[in-house]
Amino acid sequence: MNIDTDLRPMEGDDEETLWRKAHAYCAERLGVTSILYGFTHSRHLRARVGVSRALLVRYSHPQEYVDHFGGQTFLENDLCTLVLMEGSGPFLWADAAKMPDATPEQIRQAEIDHEFGMDVGVSLGFSFGGGHGMSGIGLCARWMDPAEFERRWRRESEAVIAWIGEFDRYMRPAMIAARFKLSPRQREVVALAVGGMLVKEIAAHLDLRESTVYNYLEAARTALDAATSMEAVAKALVYGLL
Repeated sequence: MNIDTDLRPMEGDDEETLWRKAHAYCAERLGVTSILYGFTHSRHLRARVGVSRALLVRYSHPQEYVDHFGGQTFLENDLCTLVLMEGSGPFLWADAAKMPDATPEQIRQAEIDHEFGMDVGVSLGFSFGGGHGMSGIGLCARWMDPAEFERRWRRESEAVIAWIGEFDRYMRPAMIAARFKLSPRQREVVALAVGGMLVKEIAAHLDLRESTVYNYLEAARTALDAATSMEAVAKALVYGLL
């Protein structure tokens, strides 16, 4: 098998195909055992709602590890995720132990990661939506010797970064399309709101009652899992749903 050809992310690949290819490629190149991929329409959202709420994620980490934190909250004090959301480049997880400003909660998280063998790997970040959105991937090589992983990373990093960039290009839209559904009318109302129209102006433009416009905006907010109508508008715009 030519790994670069057979596992290359392709336009038209669905989410499951891309997920399978990512695991096969990263296992072959780096000895990766599990992956976490996620993105947000705003890297600043975590300041208001926390890391777990800000990110839409998919992962294949061991369930025993995830359950230890009670679900997705294992990201809240994860140093690698926080570094990524600050806009840093590739980050080897072994370097987390060298960070001088880690909080007690973050230090405890790192200790738990070590207990579960989940402290060897690398995180990569990307921006999209004109720089407003960010996506990231964590590649875990469970129980691997950190020095061995670093050797593999130094050898394969250029190819892996390019491959993950293509993966991100297709995986993010696939996940968005599968999880966020707007009706044609909801999309129309949100698009007009993005254009700066007030509710009464949208109502007049579409020959609708103002209450109906509010209902469409509220339905769009719910469909986009947004806390406010403003957040729904931002999500729709950055996620390319309009």
